[in-house]
Amino acid sequence: MWPHTVTVWCRDDNEHYSPCIVKGCLWEDRRGEQLRKTGATAANGVKIYLPITAQVRAGDYVAMGAIGEPVNTARDIVALGGLRVSAADRLEFGGLPHVEAVAG
Repeated sequence: MWPHTVTVWCRDDNEHYSPCIVKGCLWEDRRGEQLRKTGATAANGVKIYLPITAQVRAGDYVAMGAIGEPVNTARDIVALGGLRVSAADRLEFGGLPHVEAVAG
């Protein structure tokens, strides 16, 4: 469906991270500026479109590509290029049900 492969590290209640490689994703880098009353701030981030079967939620980590390195902490994931997911929504309506996640 989509051309990218993404690694998702799902966080459990004990702060352990389990990797899951998801194929058929769309990784979209977003670069820009956000204007506020106090001035302009950077609004860089990533929007990822994943198959509806993907399990991802806020607090998990994502990275582009299939990463098989063992990790113990979130710091290890960030060192591998992982980004923290700030929001994830399941969009099950229309002709293309998918999960839309935002990370940065």
